[in-house]
Amino acid sequence: MELPNIVIGGTGFFPDGGESLDCEIEHHMPDYKLYENYVEEQIKANKPRVRYSSYLDYSIGFATRGCFRKCQFCVNKKYDKALKHSDISEFVDNEKPYISLWDDNFLAYKG
Repeated sequence: MELPNIVIGGTGFFPDGGESLDCEIEHHMPDYKLYENYVEEQIKANKPRVRYSSYLDYSIGFATRGCFRKCQFCVNKKYDKALKHSDISEFVDNEKPYISLWDDNFLAYKG
């Protein structure tokens, strides 16, 4: 089923990395509240809080994208180098104490 308001893309869906998502999607502040009810239910059901710390304690995003290595196990092979992706301010939630960068290889970014 195709829906006009749904866009599927990014490395999580296609082995070759697929098409890049539109800029307005890639650079949109994540909705960190999406999983609040689910996480709350799990913790109330005596699941350990640490299991859900990435939802509760971390701002998550990419400062760079890409890598030149083309490792066999990695899904992201469509880049030949690391490129600047976004400023941290695009995804940081000041209420969360930590930041998790999902960059492929930020050490390869030459600036």
